[in-house]
Amino acid sequence: MEFWSALTAIQKTYFVIGLAASVFLVLQIITLLFGFGDGGEVDVDFDGDGASDVTVDASDGFTLFSVRGIVAFFAIGGWVGYALAPVSTPLAIVCSLVAGSLALFAMALIMRAIMRLRSDGNISISRAIGKGADVYLTIPAKNEGFGKVTLTLEERFVELNAVQEGNSPIPTGSHVKVINVKGDMLVVEKE
Repeated sequence: MEFWSALTAIQKTYFVIGLAASVFLVLQIITLLFGFGDGGEVDVDFDGDGASDVTVDASDGFTLFSVRGIVAFFAIGGWVGYALAPVSTPLAIVCSLVAGSLALFAMALIMRAIMRLRSDGNISISRAIGKGADVYLTIPAKNEGFGKVTLTLEERFVELNAVQEGNSPIPTGSHVKVINVKGDMLVVEKE
């Protein structure tokens, strides 16, 4: 207890703030590593009917005032203030606010970079428009069914259903170009 009694009031304040925020920050990091962290998506129900009226997804944007950012502000600001309090109280206050603000901004940049790395694993087939593909199963004439094509899409080799608007079938082995997407079906034309 000698340690605690030797501290000034401002040092005690900064110590408690820094310690509490650091513990909370470590807990956040642990839960994030084990998949318990939130994805940044919030559902809002304005009329109380239980259904989501608005879904706000800030996971890909720059969110400055997040819980993680605010906790980083208090953790870094608290420890800087604690370290500088014996030198000068006004200096400790100014430097803790500056360091905390920098930590808040850095946390927002780090979370933005991390969220850009994630992937839901789904392929957006609309990105196939304009790409070439090879016919895997014959594509029948217009309105007679669908065939299959293979192509590389978003760095994956995929097999997708395809239709065409021509009057004669496109045989297996032909090369086609994707011109449109209808639902989960590619619309192709022979090259």
